This record gives sequence, C-alpha cells and structure tokens, in this order.
Amino acid sequence: MTKIIVVGHGRYASSVKDFLEIITGSVEGFYFVDFYKDDSSTSLREKLDKAVEEIKDNDILFICDLRGGSPFNESVKIAFEKSNMEVIAGANLAAISEIGFNLEKSAKELVDKLLNDTKESVKKLER
Repeated sequence: MTKIIVVGHGRYASSVKDFLEIITGSVEGFYFVDFYKDDSSTSLREKLDKAVEEIKDNDILFICDLRGGSPFNESVKIAFEKSNMEVIAGANLAAISEIGFNLEKSAKELVDKLLNDTKESVKKLER
C-alpha cells in the first residue's frame, strides 16, 4: 500500500486536503505538509521526516506543488535514501483526487497514473 505526502508552498498541502475532503470525502492515506515563508529548508525537512517516520513501512509518494522549490528538493533528498519512495511535481487536483482510490498500487504505478491523469484532465474549450 502507498501513502501520500502532499507538500508545497504556503497552504498548498492544506488546500489540497480541503479539496479532497469536499470532492472525495476522505483523506485516508494522505499526509499534508505546508512550507511557510518563515520556514527554512531544515524545518521543512524535519516536518517531512516526521511524516515519513509515521508511514515508513509503506511505499511513499511525495506530491509537490512545483519542481525545483524547497518542498520538491527536500522530498527528492529523502526519496534518494529509500527505494520505496517516489516524487512528482505539478500534478493537478483532478489527478490527485483519483489517487485516493488507488492506494493499493505501488508508488511507481501511482506516478504513472498521476502523469497520465494530469495530461488527460487538461482540456481546452473548443469553439
């Protein structure tokens, strides 16, 4: 089973949690870590380490708001320490909401699903 750590700038993670509770009614299997402007990379790493410690015996997928920021960079550092961890950045809310129904899959499988679902959910208005 895979557990999800959503991490991002400001209230990104908390906002994803609110969205999931409204849309899917559940956030079971998800952990949420916000990175505030007063946080340092060290304090963020401590928050992430605490979440990882709680769920260490599972596959872990970090879902980050954007590539290259501190939440992504710290998640990557942690994921390089273990083979059962994956990191993705930039997934949209539609794709993230689908993940909660697929936590029995491995982290690697969920990354592929997120990539595909994000691409498939972005549509333009045809006139």
